[in-house]
Amino acid sequence: MIRAERHVSPRERAPMGVAIRAVMGLAVLAFVLGCQAPPQPAPKPAEPAKPAPAAEKPAAAQPAKPAEKPAAAQPAKPAPQPAAPAKERKKIVVNTAGTSLLYTSLYYTYYSGLFQEEGFDAELIEPAGAPLAAQAVLSGSTFLGMTVLNAHITAIEKNQPLVAIAAGVNQNANMLIIGKDWAEKNKLTAQTPLADKIKALKGARIAIVGPRSAVDDLARYLLIVYGGLNPDRDVQLVPLGASPNFPPALEKKQIDAFVGASPASEIAVLRFGAFQAVNLNAGEVPDLRGQLFMVYIVHRDSLDKRRADVEAALRAVGRAQKAIAEKPDEVKRLIREKKFANIEPDIFDLAWKNNLPGFARSPVIDEAGYKSNFTQLAKARNEPIQEIPFAKAVDNTVAEKVAKELGLTR
Repeated sequence: MIRAERHVSPRERAPMGVAIRAVMGLAVLAFVLGCQAPPQPAPKPAEPAKPAPAAEKPAAAQPAKPAEKPAAAQPAKPAPQPAAPAKERKKIVVNTAGTSLLYTSLYYTYYSGLFQEEGFDAELIEPAGAPLAAQAVLSGSTFLGMTVLNAHITAIEKNQPLVAIAAGVNQNANMLIIGKDWAEKNKLTAQTPLADKIKALKGARIAIVGPRSAVDDLARYLLIVYGGLNPDRDVQLVPLGASPNFPPALEKKQIDAFVGASPASEIAVLRFGAFQAVNLNAGEVPDLRGQLFMVYIVHRDSLDKRRADVEAALRAVGRAQKAIAEKPDEVKRLIREKKFANIEPDIFDLAWKNNLPGFARSPVIDEAGYKSNFTQLAKARNEPIQEIPFAKAVDNTVAEKVAKELGLTR
């Protein structure tokens, strides 16, 4: 217990000093009698001291803690396993032959990440024109290309080591557009029979890209087969170069009609009131239904030496084709956002509607669709055309494997 001590002031000490000097014998008594002060109220009992926090007590005063168990006695925790290193993606380059809605399956494969999911770090390039697209694959600067079939056939005719491994578009993608004035003069409507629409072109100026171009061959085919017209006498075929030149020429009345693809066709219809007479993508020309129009190509060395990579790349494309068949609105949204955001919504919507029927739903190339190109060309040019054997230009083995794996049908 801690005792309280009484404090003695200096005034009280003085008498004590005198008593001590006067009589030593009475020192104790004088001190006792002279120094006793009136009783003071007892101080309040001190509150019991709070025990100091355990951490502040001297180590010796701490109760001994039970000895901790040695580490060896603790249950052993499994050592963390090192994370598996991420598998490095293979770099590949893929290409189109320009920018067009016709490359939708390749665009969706690229922008939706399907190539990455199949183990590739892909780069997309867009050389201007089908010959450059084929050359890019031939030179090895790209691994997989998508181009029109006629460019591939031209390469095969020159014995170049390219091979078509998958279908991209299974309809001729061009349209016949007739100017408003010409259509009204001939009372053409959507219900007018195909043959009557073509016959009404007698005397018209029809724009094409150039002689012996794909649209020249198509225009001649329609005029001969369905209109009974002579392309060199009954109409005037006007070479204007690229199809973006067609709508302005139609507006200025420099031409009366043209054969071309999107978006030139939609611009003419929606901006200049032109008449969409024939949409081949929708199968409106019976003899050309299912005509193979665009293909995926690789170098033959890739098929021989990198077959697993070809299969993986084509599986990614096949998954895109499946998406086009099952969720076209989602595909449309992504393609518009990534590639065609600068095109007016009404033009894009009509172009999508016009082209959607022709997109391949399976990578397998149809032999009849392939051969119809040679039949059309022979009739358009009115001369014998040497047909390239299907087996020389096409290898369907990878496409058939992918189609079976993904459950795709044409």
